Amino acid sequence: MNKAKTIELVYEQIEAIVIEELQEAYRMNMHSERDEGGFDLGLDGDLLKSLDTVLEYFMSPSEYRKWKESVTTPPKEDKFKDVIVKVGGLE
Repeated sequence: MNKAKTIELVYEQIEAIVIEELQEAYRMNMHSERDEGGFDLGLDGDLLKSLDTVLEYFMSPSEYRKWKESVTTPPKEDKFKDVIVKVGGLE
């Protein structure tokens, strides 16, 4: 018989786990879904709003702002990363 093990966590650890899970659920639901026929079902705005509300409650204002900016701001592309500038024969 397999004995279950008890893991003791402090409140801050539990809160961190819950916040991570809610953030992941938010990210996963930010993209519209399609049904079997390819019909776009759109976003579940009510779910996203609910997740956002709970995250705002459990996170510090600075953590929440930083996270919110990271999920709502698309990553910046470096348009010039492959550009070589030659000035006076130097690269």
